[in-house]
Amino acid sequence: MLAVLATVVTWSPQAAVAQAAQRCADMFNVTKPTPGRGQLPGFGNNVPAPKNASRYDYDNPGEAARGLGLPSPEDLADYGEDSSPYKPGSKEHVYTTWNAYQKRKAKELKDWTDGGQVGKKPSDALPYQKWLNRYVPNMGNDNKGTAFEGHATREIGLGGADWMCQDRIRDAQGRPVSGRFYDAINHREKLIYEFKAGSGVDREQVRRDQEFARRHGYRIQYVFGRNPSPAARQALIDAGLEPAETRRATGRVLKPGTPTPSPSAGLLNPTPNNPGKGAATDLFDSAGRNREQARSVQDVDDDFARRSGRPDGKVDGLPRRPGGIDFSTMELRYLAEQPEGGAVEFAFEADENANEDEEPSFGGFEVAQLTSDSLFTWLALPESSFWVNLNPDQPDKILDDKLAGTDAGRVLLEADLRMKRVLAKVMVPDNPVGNQFWDSLHHVNGAPCWVTYRVWAEAAPASVREDGGQFYILDAPLKVQAEPLAITVPPGRECTQPKEVQEYNFGRIKEVLIPEVEKAVNTAPDFQDLRSVYHARVAAAWLRQRNEVKPNAYDAIIDSGDVAKWPARTQWSKQKVYEDYLKSFREGDYTFTREYEQDGEVLTFSFATGGVDLAESPRTPMPAEAFTAQYPTLPDTVTDARADVVDYEDTTASWLGADNARHVDPPTPGPTTTQPPTPQPTQPPTVNPPAPTQPAPQGSPSPPLAETGAAPLGLIGVAALLLVAGTGLLVWQRRRRRG
Repeated sequence: MLAVLATVVTWSPQAAVAQAAQRCADMFNVTKPTPGRGQLPGFGNNVPAPKNASRYDYDNPGEAARGLGLPSPEDLADYGEDSSPYKPGSKEHVYTTWNAYQKRKAKELKDWTDGGQVGKKPSDALPYQKWLNRYVPNMGNDNKGTAFEGHATREIGLGGADWMCQDRIRDAQGRPVSGRFYDAINHREKLIYEFKAGSGVDREQVRRDQEFARRHGYRIQYVFGRNPSPAARQALIDAGLEPAETRRATGRVLKPGTPTPSPSAGLLNPTPNNPGKGAATDLFDSAGRNREQARSVQDVDDDFARRSGRPDGKVDGLPRRPGGIDFSTMELRYLAEQPEGGAVEFAFEADENANEDEEPSFGGFEVAQLTSDSLFTWLALPESSFWVNLNPDQPDKILDDKLAGTDAGRVLLEADLRMKRVLAKVMVPDNPVGNQFWDSLHHVNGAPCWVTYRVWAEAAPASVREDGGQFYILDAPLKVQAEPLAITVPPGRECTQPKEVQEYNFGRIKEVLIPEVEKAVNTAPDFQDLRSVYHARVAAAWLRQRNEVKPNAYDAIIDSGDVAKWPARTQWSKQKVYEDYLKSFREGDYTFTREYEQDGEVLTFSFATGGVDLAESPRTPMPAEAFTAQYPTLPDTVTDARADVVDYEDTTASWLGADNARHVDPPTPGPTTTQPPTPQPTQPPTVNPPAPTQPAPQGSPSPPLAETGAAPLGLIGVAALLLVAGTGLLVWQRRRRRG
């Protein structure tokens, strides 16, 4: 259970300002006992925050505009550009705001062009649908900020006569000394709280706070609902304010709009006629597809923040940019089946984006689409087709033809070649590992060498947890292996060292070089696609296993053999990858020289390194007791991730999720407020998300490879996810040098 359940707050910041200088107890219905100065969170006090995140609800009038289409250009022009008379979420507010946005972007471009293109080119205007996808969440930012203020005020217990909310710093005579309103002030103790629902701050606002605090003797404590970004933490440090305090809380929209068809609504969704919805799909639909569009999204969010500021110029609800998270690191970590109607829930985990202002996140939909397409690929194709093969002796056996038509096949084959090149690079003696390797080799005479070998990656024991219809992928690392390989070697490249020397040197490859390759496969950005595809494979195996017991929503797809719905979205050629492999195999990726003695002479040898391969295999479970002990807050995190992007405890990992279930979470108990009626959106545009294939005969069941708790879990019932052949060859040329 969550440590704190919040009440529903739905007023606007403007209303809060109108009631400035009220006691917090009255403004936010604070009933919790007021802690003494030494028991307040922050201000140098050692008061631990609750481990579990709490929840609060807020109204977002923008939800009424989901799926709202544009009228004809003539009708659109009639709306004008003044949105002030209209309620956010109404079609009039949407169209006037859109017209004003278009006019602003056109003027920026004209001014930049007419000025001789001085300065940075303004960001491009977003297309309407992408802009609308940012309009919807931004219309709730102010309400969300105010709701979090009330929630944090109640949770801490800022009641009594001394805590005032939406008040200003005052002088000794009680007169306001500035126009700046603060969330909660104790004038007697000269303490101030500023609450931020998100993870960022306005650096200029922080600078002004530092100035007021120093001048009038107040201490200011910023409290965040999400783990503050590195930039926010640094801004507080630079200003000399109190270190950031976090009281993690998830904001949930009180009345979510009806899910509408969109590209993201079909992700991982076996019933695309029932659109998915959640924090993940909202971000995927609204985030930029590339760096340039991400900057345009950033520009739109900043514009909404300026428009929604309070009369005193304060913006509490800093926009939920797709930032704060690094989309390129996303991995599928949770999948669940709901028994009714084929509903599916999912959640991704991603690292934080430490530099969102300068490098805004983009490409979330593309990363999620690769995972989704791969999941359906692993379900649709028979396990006998899950192989790739790079072998100079087998040019006609590179990749299964159907797998070659998917991005999963592309990622596997390209990762194989990439891993080979990583091994070649760490082998070169221009780094500590390469030097350690070459200095440790044995040789009787001439240059050291070793047996021809192959390298592959297989699954190390992975931590998974199954709890009924819920499946957690806690950790799914890949392990890199190497073994001797019988293969035709071109004349002149055979190793002539004694067998025992060759075997010893091969052992040094496994002990010194292979761990470095394994580290790259599990952590390097270049292998992130491989890790994403692999996580999808783990989830697909779980779905297969469940389908064998009772047909599920994916039944029509499993073993259908039809992947036409999920084609490769990146143009590529398996033959081109194979040709690149042959070039690397024959010529090497890196060339360097070393000197060795042979027959009484010192010879200079030129070395070329090349050849690698990949493979995959099973994993293991986590019992219920260990799961509860090690991940006590993860179930709540997954639940909250459908409503908002949430942090996982004090880590830098964020979770975002969605589902295609037709339900709305009921509001938590608390005071009720009357909401004005919201206009109904017009008919949403028609989008054709991927549809499941037709039913096909079931294949043979996967062998059970792991257990989770008391339930058997058939994971990855294949011998190889990546089955390729390659070699690690040493090519040398002798150059005589007089001893």
